[in-house]
Amino acid sequence: MLKRKMLIPLIWLAVLFLSAMPAWAELIVDTAWARRYDASGDSKGYARDQAIDNSRNVYVRGSSIRSEEGRDYDTMTYSLQDKTQDWKLYRDDEYGFEIKYPQKLISISKKDDKIIMIHSIECEHQDPCDFKGDAPPLKKLTDFRVSLKLFSKNVKETIIATTSDYFVSHMLLDDTLKLVPGYVDTVSIGTLKGYRVANGVEGCGYYTYYFPLNHDHTLLVERSFITELLPIIKDSEKYLELPGVIPPEKEERLFDQILGTLRLKEK
Repeated sequence: MLKRKMLIPLIWLAVLFLSAMPAWAELIVDTAWARRYDASGDSKGYARDQAIDNSRNVYVRGSSIRSEEGRDYDTMTYSLQDKTQDWKLYRDDEYGFEIKYPQKLISISKKDDKIIMIHSIECEHQDPCDFKGDAPPLKKLTDFRVSLKLFSKNVKETIIATTSDYFVSHMLLDDTLKLVPGYVDTVSIGTLKGYRVANGVEGCGYYTYYFPLNHDHTLLVERSFITELLPIIKDSEKYLELPGVIPPEKEERLFDQILGTLRLKEK
């Protein structure tokens, strides 16, 4: 690999005037640098110095150590700009929370105490989850569907109220859930920390998320599997080429961004 030691001083001089980075941002870019920098093989990568400019661009200088090649340096740039700043704010006065969403992409409605966010495109096709084969064709392909409901219960009470007796007796351990990778996992999205439970078979179903907000409120989120876009579906590549479709990686990123904006309103 070509060494970049001669380039680093020139790049770094350009950002010496920048202010010191806040501690929270330092943690973010440290892990981001480690993920993005190609420190492959037996190498170890570290972010060492950071700076931020007035446009919220973050400059990170780091290095990697390879057993055969020694130390190598690089400087990378990231952005801390709020990608949700132009999103619309949805307020639910009944349950006392607010959340932002991209109104040009996602439609939002309320039904049976649930907030439903959805995106669909016109595409007549057979329902891949119609195992009997007698259902009429679907008129649209839904590539994003998320529902939210706030329970005035703690997380244990919410799990008991929304799952089967079998699940409660086998998976609920006091106030926590028994972890089974791929079935019951811990999850962290923004400030939300909780559990994710996979429900379904053969790519059909949904994830249920349980996020305790405080001692007596739990946010329950359901996120549908986008079955048509899974590799197990023979026409998935054709669907992925449809204009306006949200691919799986973008769907997951969008889900995280939306949930990351959720805030409880102060009473």
